[in-house]
Amino acid sequence: MKIQIHSHLFNDNSAWRDLDRLFIFIEDRRYEWLLKNERDLNVFAESAYLDAQPKYKYVIYSELAQSTFTKSNTEGYAKNNVVIEINSLDSLKYHIRFLEQKLYIILENIENDRYFLDALFRCYKKISQKIVRHIENKWIDFLHAGGKDGVMPNIVAKLGEIEPRIFVLLDSDKKLPNEPHNKVSKSILEFCESKKDTCYCHITYKREIENYLPDNVLSTLTSVEQKTVYDSYCKLSSHQKDFYDLEKGFYDKSTALGQEILFVMVSDFQNLRKGFALNKKFDTKKDFPKLFANAQHVTKDTLNARCAHQPKPDELRELLDSISRLI
Repeated sequence: MKIQIHSHLFNDNSAWRDLDRLFIFIEDRRYEWLLKNERDLNVFAESAYLDAQPKYKYVIYSELAQSTFTKSNTEGYAKNNVVIEINSLDSLKYHIRFLEQKLYIILENIENDRYFLDALFRCYKKISQKIVRHIENKWIDFLHAGGKDGVMPNIVAKLGEIEPRIFVLLDSDKKLPNEPHNKVSKSILEFCESKKDTCYCHITYKREIENYLPDNVLSTLTSVEQKTVYDSYCKLSSHQKDFYDLEKGFYDKSTALGQEILFVMVSDFQNLRKGFALNKKFDTKKDFPKLFANAQHVTKDTLNARCAHQPKPDELRELLDSISRLI
């Protein structure tokens, strides 16, 4: 998030106490100050607020203003950035309270889904720098929903006088690429779209987060039964891998119920019928997500390759951008 402060506030001493609090956020690099034109830079440089600062802060704020102005005009700012425009005393007071809040990232399962997100933070380091800094400074909280049905109660619990900032990550749970979102996912998506500057819901293109696992990390599964499944899995097309249930396969059915059109050309269907849940020591719900921590096999390149065929091959970068724009 970027903060644009209307220049007249720097010459209104009734705003200074709140401006001090706002500049703590900017100094800590929690949020970025947006100075788009030279006039605003000059007004700040000559303002009563800056003149009233002790010498050390005068120097810090002067240098901060110049570097902010330079960055704004050399790098520009992306259209999808959320810009907080502070244009009055009331606006300043409200947005201080708004910006003091953490970003809440709501996950269906906080333990399992964190492995996926942590892999993205590790593999896409440049995009994730700001996110990681916010996590380290405890400016982001992760919330456990306990499944899709728990997402809206988590959101409602955060609603109040001050608008919360929320990012939601959901599995699509789709069996086919063009299958519509289920009722619960659709309601969450619609709510977040109605609050587009403060809430965002990302629903995975693939069936579940484990469908983003690169093939080479699945090759590390050790049981004989799992290796048989893996060999057959490798013969699937990328689109088939996107919607195959790695845990349950085809629910032990003799056909891919509801997925016949996608798996019609599969020759060794029987090996894929029961999925990877064949090794009793391997808890698919918990152990599949842990595979994302394998830094040797889960890399930026292997994740990109796993998404290259999708309608939006940059999905994972866009997911990270969506988190970043809320902080």
